[in-house]
Amino acid sequence: MQANSARVVDEWLPVKDWPTDAAKEWHADAPVPYCWTYDSMPGAGDWAGTSRCSCSLCVFASRTDVLLSVGRRPRLADLYAEVEQVRGDSFRADWRITDLIRHANTCGAPDPGVVCPDDGPEFTALQKQVRETLKKDPRKEPELARHSGARTVRRLHRPQLIPACAGLGPDGPGPAHVLQWMKEMTMDTNPTALLLDLAASAQDLSDRDALQDLLARGHRAWCEGVANVQSGIRQEAANLSGAQLAERCSAVGAPWEQGMTRGEAVSALAFATWDAAPAAMAYTELEERAALFGVCLLGEELL
Repeated sequence: MQANSARVVDEWLPVKDWPTDAAKEWHADAPVPYCWTYDSMPGAGDWAGTSRCSCSLCVFASRTDVLLSVGRRPRLADLYAEVEQVRGDSFRADWRITDLIRHANTCGAPDPGVVCPDDGPEFTALQKQVRETLKKDPRKEPELARHSGARTVRRLHRPQLIPACAGLGPDGPGPAHVLQWMKEMTMDTNPTALLLDLAASAQDLSDRDALQDLLARGHRAWCEGVANVQSGIRQEAANLSGAQLAERCSAVGAPWEQGMTRGEAVSALAFATWDAAPAAMAYTELEERAALFGVCLLGEELL
């Protein structure tokens, strides 16, 4: 209690100053149940779940907690990733839900214990509302960590970049627009050169700290590269008819499926184009090399 001549203030929430172990000890005998998310699964009583209880996917949560939530609510995580892909935005400035999902698939993640299906009318309404909003122009341009400043890398002289795109299209060397993007990716300020060099450097490394550094730099370049391709795709797609866009999507193996909006088709086209680029392949090689030594993008909290 605090008091002066004007007022008296009672502190009613002493638990906020308790250490975590004290709160757990109190709950052992208390008639008040705690939220199941703190456990590995409902009723386990092992406190092996999330370290805090907040939004399912919270920007203030630890990476381990977010990875756990990705496993517990995969449909919600996919919806977050869809927003990132369409808007070019990021869950947080330092990492994306898209990367967290990839991390969980390639490097492992905490056992979710329980998976929420999110198949009820509430989630369906949320999904519909989000997708309707994505059809509209964003209120502001996303500002990602990848825009932290201009980075110049040496000019890339790799003739194999263009042949690597062969076979993407039905007429031999691949669609002209894809080839043009591959050419543009050899510019000084483009992340392609950096990704290729990082992947090459990683092949001779086994030091975990060095690999972690390369992976972090590669992640930033990957985000920048996919955003560049997505921007180019959006600009070109604006002048395409529905039939032309569908043809482009089919050419890169990302067909415009029934039920997909035009924006979703454009996003799928962008990511399929990027995934087929040597830069994206180089990042995959970098991830695989790092994983051999137990190094992941988010590895410090898991290993």
